[in-house]
This record gives sequence, structure tokens and C-alpha cells, in this order.
Amino acid sequence: MQQQVTATVKMVFDCSAAESPNEHRDRIAEDIGRLYDADSTTGVACTGFEIEAIKPPATSRIHFLCAGCGSPDVRADAYTEWDVEAGAWVLHSVYDDKTCETCGSRCSLVEVDEATGIEIEAFGMISEGEDARLVKDDETPEYYDLIVKTVPKEGGGTTDETFILHEFDDMDRAEVEIRLAAMEQLFPLSGVAFHFGRADQ
Repeated sequence: MQQQVTATVKMVFDCSAAESPNEHRDRIAEDIGRLYDADSTTGVACTGFEIEAIKPPATSRIHFLCAGCGSPDVRADAYTEWDVEAGAWVLHSVYDDKTCETCGSRCSLVEVDEATGIEIEAFGMISEGEDARLVKDDETPEYYDLIVKTVPKEGGGTTDETFILHEFDDMDRAEVEIRLAAMEQLFPLSGVAFHFGRADQ
């Protein structure tokens, strides 16, 4: 008698630095597919796989967000001086006063490392009456949502709450693929997770 068991496995791949995260995902899926097609030598058989997330190397890129509303559209008062050699005004010093252009307030800033503190999530959705839920593995999504969010630090840190940096709702498959590629370019070091149900196949 056979039963289905789901295994969560962490795999590390060497990928070309010149390729986008989307291209990395496609090549990883192709490589795992070769393993999937191979004959089992252990008495178990893999009956399917789904790549739920890929994570790029943790190279630092820092973002500053408004601590009040989470917007990245923040400004700092600064002092510049004329550089004769460069022929341009150059930054001399930055003052403590910061302003958020989104909520219009003087604000403190939250520092977020893109590689460890920002995540892109794309997922299929199913309508249920007036509500909606995430698609299950064997279902075809009715539509797709995508968010770019901050990841709170465990045990405190610079922020313990989640900020939504970008949100796109009610898209078809072509639209979500375009938005996903655009967000991967905008935040190339962030983690990417997606779940499209049957549409993944």
C-alpha cells in the first residue's frame, strides 16, 4: 500500500549572475525536472514538484521607509557644496529632519536590507461568496494577486511590523507574469515566493 508524503527540501544551485530571478527559476525547474524523470533506486517515486520560492545571494541593498506608513518616498534635508573639479553640486552632509511625501509627515526612517527584509509574493486566488482564498494545488486560479512586503525581524530589530511596498490585485496570468518580472527587476535581491495552483503545471 502506497501513501503520498510531502518532503520540504532545501537545494542550492549555481546560477548565472547575468540572468534574472525569473530565468533562474525556469532553469532550476528544468534541472529538477531531469531528476524527476530519472528512475528511482530507493523504492520511492517522486510524483510531482513545485518550486515555491527562490532566494538570491544575500548581497546588501538598503531601503529607507517611513516608519509611519511604510512608504519609500521619503526625503531628507541636506547641505551641498559646489565641486569645481566635478562641475556640480555635491552632497556635504545630511540633516536629521526627514519627511514622507506619501503621508506628509515629518518621520523617522526604517532601514530595510533588500536581501533579507523584502519579499515578493505572487499567488492564485479563488472566490468564495463575498470572500476569497488562496488557490489549492489542484485548482485553477480565477485571478492572481501580487504583493511586495517587508519581512519583520525576529526579536525586534529596526521594525517588527510588515509594510506593503507594492500591491497588485485581480490580474490574469499574463498580467501577473509581467508584474512579477517588473518587481524582480525593481528588487533583484529580494526573496520570491509564488503559488499558482494547477496553473504551475
